[in-house]
Amino acid sequence: MAGNRTNGILGISANFEPQVAGAFDARAVVPTQADLLLASTWEANDGGTYIYVGMTVTVAEDTTPANNGVYILLNVAGYNDIANWKFVGSGGTGQIGATGFTGATGFTGATGIGATGTAGAQGATGAIGQQGATGTAGVQGATGTAGAQGATGTAGAQGATGITGATGLGATGATGLGATGATGAQGFIGATGSSAGGGTIIVLDEGTQVGATGYSTFNFVGDDVLAEDSGTPGQVNIYIPTPTFLPYFNQTNAQGNATVDANLYPFNNTPRISTPTTEGNPFKTGSAPNTPWAAQSNKAAYTSGNGSITYATSGQCTGFSADATGDAKIVVTMYDADGTTALETFDTSTVNPLYQAQTFNSPSGDISVTIGTVQQDLPTKYKATVSVTIVAGDIFTTAGLDGGRYHVEITMTTDTATDGTGSYSYFGPNGNSSTTYNAETNDVFFDTNPSTPAINGTTQIVESSNPLLIATKHLSGVEYYTLTSQFEATTTDIDNFNANTQGRSGDSVWNFRAKGEDYGLPTQQLTAWNNAEFTGTNWPDGYNAADVVWDKNNWAINDSNFRFRNTDGFVEARVSDPWTVNGDTENSAGASILVDTYSETGNSTLLRERFDDEQYRLERTGTYTAFVSNTILTGSGLANQTGSSSPFCQACTVGSNIVRPDKFFKDNGLSGGPQY
Repeated sequence: MAGNRTNGILGISANFEPQVAGAFDARAVVPTQADLLLASTWEANDGGTYIYVGMTVTVAEDTTPANNGVYILLNVAGYNDIANWKFVGSGGTGQIGATGFTGATGFTGATGIGATGTAGAQGATGAIGQQGATGTAGVQGATGTAGAQGATGTAGAQGATGITGATGLGATGATGLGATGATGAQGFIGATGSSAGGGTIIVLDEGTQVGATGYSTFNFVGDDVLAEDSGTPGQVNIYIPTPTFLPYFNQTNAQGNATVDANLYPFNNTPRISTPTTEGNPFKTGSAPNTPWAAQSNKAAYTSGNGSITYATSGQCTGFSADATGDAKIVVTMYDADGTTALETFDTSTVNPLYQAQTFNSPSGDISVTIGTVQQDLPTKYKATVSVTIVAGDIFTTAGLDGGRYHVEITMTTDTATDGTGSYSYFGPNGNSSTTYNAETNDVFFDTNPSTPAINGTTQIVESSNPLLIATKHLSGVEYYTLTSQFEATTTDIDNFNANTQGRSGDSVWNFRAKGEDYGLPTQQLTAWNNAEFTGTNWPDGYNAADVVWDKNNWAINDSNFRFRNTDGFVEARVSDPWTVNGDTENSAGASILVDTYSETGNSTLLRERFDDEQYRLERTGTYTAFVSNTILTGSGLANQTGSSSPFCQACTVGSNIVRPDKFFKDNGLSGGPQY
């Protein structure tokens, strides 16, 4: 014993030298985190599952780098829940450098230019004139006409300085930005001084005027300059150097990743879609402009209690409103199988704009949008995370459907004041961060799994009804089935075979299996929907096909060097659907059969007798003659004897053994290889 651990059975005092470019224990490595949770991942070659508490598995190829690493299984029964896998190691997090962006705040140094002494202070008085409350000059500014005349007073020029000083560009505004006031409508009266009559803006470079008469058009050139509408009428924001912002919804850039992904993507289940009774009864598979999925294999599908899927940005995105006066919004739509008909739409702007941490719920409660903490994306935008949950099953139920094919569109429209007009979309749930709709790659089929296939009839096997297809041999007068001998098998009354989808363990490779190991027959793994051996009501692809029958008339023994001698030989039939590994089974009744596929000649030699056959056996009836294997043995009275007159019965060959005929024995009922 070894304390509290269980000792191994096989003790080996040697090292292994693997000669394979893979894990010594094939269970030790899987491609993705999602593979940890699949039943098919842990199914061994014999159909069993051998996982254990403490088993370590490395996820090596997940498209989300943070998911790669070592996991320890904590609960065997709950292996399909990621909470029961302890994550103990992953790759580097390598995202820290992005915080350097805050350096852009150094731009505020430009305010130093505005410090023009006395003129700047006088500018504060001019700000009152902007509202027209400080006298005749202000009134004239509101009407526009007065703007042309407003250049008569020194006070007016001082007023323009004050306005620009408040925005941090006071130095330039002291003489030049007064041209804005020339429009009158903005109330910048008198700011232009003598230049008002020309309708231009005086531009200064470090205090020195550029050009003789001023300018009306500005062209900003170079990668380090950004001129952007501020959202305030009459105001443009100029950034030197150009600021950097996080990406918009479902976009990515050097500053971050805001792409959207569905929590079930990638969809590893790709079964065959059944044909509904009629399109929409009880589900839909698609119609124009989409191509129908009815009777098509390898289509993305999933099943769950209510079809809920959550879509979330990988990180923060920009484009949110600064406050409740903004207009940033998200619109979520779930579309029917045709790709154009909306089953439900929810617009967050019906509640309020996106400017704070908040969860928005649609009137039905089947769509929710969650915004994380909204933070300033310096210097002028706002950022947050986005998460959207859509309960597809409930939306289908409201529409009178039992699951079916669909896709979703999630579109964020950015705030006009901070980002201008822009809309950014995601389409899914199949596909990763898709920005345009493709029916074949974005759609999925939600299977409510209303029923599972069941065998309500029987499974039977008999030898071929055609004598020419029965192959046998004899040993000591006893007849055995041998290689190529054919059988007829049938399984009746298979119900609910198709339901909404067809396949096994998430795929459409096969959904019916028949095993005849006791007979030495090859295992049949069949896709029932395209096989002439299957018939039934509403067959082959009809929804919930019933009374299906499997009928095979040419099942031939192919297991070489195989023996079976027992009274309980049987075959097994099993039906499955995409959401089960091993479905309902039905065995045939036990039968007394003899099978021996060892060669009738060739196993024994003149110098060595294996007793697999009777090729060299002789009998003595006065002289030695060849033994006839299909002749029934006699009990005694032959000339075969030793000693005085002690008669012996003839020997019986049974499974490489020589025994008395009355000691003929059955084996242990196992198949494959010699039985003794």
